[in-house]
Amino acid sequence: MKLSMVGFNGRCVFFQQDNGVQRILLDTSNVYDNHSSVSMGELEPAYGEGRQKEPFSKQLGNILQSLGNRNLGHILMMTLLVKELWKKTRPLRFLRVGGSLADPPDLRTAEMLELFCPDSSLWHMCRDMDGSLPRENILPLPMKTELRPLADGSFDVLFLDDAAGELHPDRIAELLVKLRPSGRFFCLTAQRELADACRKWLPKAEYLPLEKGTQFLSHELSYEEWNTAWNMTPQGKLAEKKRMAAHQLEQLQKTVASLASAGREERKQALIAAGEADKLFAEIYPFLASVEVKALSSQFRESLIDWHLGNGDPARVRRCFSALLEDLGRYRDISVARIHTEMEWDC
Repeated sequence: MKLSMVGFNGRCVFFQQDNGVQRILLDTSNVYDNHSSVSMGELEPAYGEGRQKEPFSKQLGNILQSLGNRNLGHILMMTLLVKELWKKTRPLRFLRVGGSLADPPDLRTAEMLELFCPDSSLWHMCRDMDGSLPRENILPLPMKTELRPLADGSFDVLFLDDAAGELHPDRIAELLVKLRPSGRFFCLTAQRELADACRKWLPKAEYLPLEKGTQFLSHELSYEEWNTAWNMTPQGKLAEKKRMAAHQLEQLQKTVASLASAGREERKQALIAAGEADKLFAEIYPFLASVEVKALSSQFRESLIDWHLGNGDPARVRRCFSALLEDLGRYRDISVARIHTEMEWDC
């Protein structure tokens, strides 16, 4: 039985599946059409021989060969990474999750990144943090690191290297948002659960079957896919609750601004909106700098209930609502800037 393989004939890197079907992954002659940062002198030894140590095609062949036949998934990643690098004229930030620190894939990836742009960096999130780093552009991160300090959309390439089966599918959404929209996503895994999770988040990703049930995934992340993943992260869910709270306040503003003319149905809707806002503020309270917002929200809701039952003073409702809006004025992400805190009340 034939095995999947990657071949390089000096010009093209191709992938051959176990059924014999071949597919060209990279044609080095297209370097000119892609406006590559690799010069003609680096590509062809006959062009400006004094300007380079060896042609780029030979360097690429040596790098791929050094990974060995057993690292088929890493060879695929490296080949498609080169195709991505050809389009870049700036430093590229690469995030690898899984695998061993400073192993051959790390060294070859760092070497290739440096070849295209010396300021490029390889951030590696892994379990084994000990050992020397032979290259300055390899930056280690602990596998259990808190991802929030890493800015969303700060990486150009994300590679989930699950060759050892150590990545949990639940982390995909949180990792995806670290990749910028239109960034390149790679995944190497034999885990069915991880592959299925990738299919869930990236239904248009390309899958290449390798040996022993291993799959290699490649995809360019769209903004819609990035936004979907972000909405499912803790910060995305928090932002949605803040947006909902702002919406409830906008609805309440209309009623509070015209208390005297509000009908019975309007009063009911105002009570519902106040109750929903009160629940939302209780949920997001730990993430707000204010120590008053939960109490102010409850006071406003109580004043609204008293007014609805005929026992309250409309002026108290307005005072409570104004105090709540004033306290929320510091939070732009709750959109309170669009709500006027100085309103002309009807009498």
